[in-house]
Amino acid sequence: MNTRIEWRVQGRAQWAGCLGFVICPMIGSGFFPAPALADNPIRNQVLQIEAPGFVWSELQELKLFEVPVYLRRFAVAAPVDVAARILAGNTRLFQETQASRQKIILSGARADSHWVAEIAATQDGAQGSVSALSLRLGHLNKALSRRSKLLASWVPQPAQLRFSEMSVVDGQALRQQIYLVARPLDELNAQLREHLQALGWRDVSADERPPAGRVWRLNRERLVLVSAATAGASTLFVQHFQ
Repeated sequence: MNTRIEWRVQGRAQWAGCLGFVICPMIGSGFFPAPALADNPIRNQVLQIEAPGFVWSELQELKLFEVPVYLRRFAVAAPVDVAARILAGNTRLFQETQASRQKIILSGARADSHWVAEIAATQDGAQGSVSALSLRLGHLNKALSRRSKLLASWVPQPAQLRFSEMSVVDGQALRQQIYLVARPLDELNAQLREHLQALGWRDVSADERPPAGRVWRLNRERLVLVSAATAGASTLFVQHFQ
């Protein structure tokens, strides 16, 4: 059987599908290229995974709060359970399993990294990804020190930054963030408009007609903002094309 590779990447359309407070951090239309460091053992481990019959994508790097996550996608002409056994048996990276009829998640930890493999059924077999999150103290300390610097100045306070990742889409840097803002939804939206207009941003939602939320532009920069009410507060989803 021929393996047909379909990397089901959401791209820009992922935003509409993530309104249920889920931005799939491992799914995006592009990531920063992984640095070419020969002495990076985590990166090398991801590159050197051996799994017979698997067809692999190129290595990608996602940064979560500036902590590197190395990721490779795969497709294989085998059922989900068989693909999971091949990965677990050949890599010895995974110690735990979560399974449903159509999907299996493998996870495991080492001294310097945390590993996850997601395997889902397709018409021709299975596909998914293997990712490794660095747990090196230097990376984690850097993430803590830089977290406050990632806060957008125009987000109404008090706000907590719950998620932040950087990627590249069509050659343009994209930062995606999620904030929990301790304000009612109407008040949050009104203050967002006030703050952005004061900084020179223009609301171009009428022209761009986003599937949800508002679109703002300032020169080459573009903001897509989606807000939703939560218990006693509001959640703000941000896409900032820089």
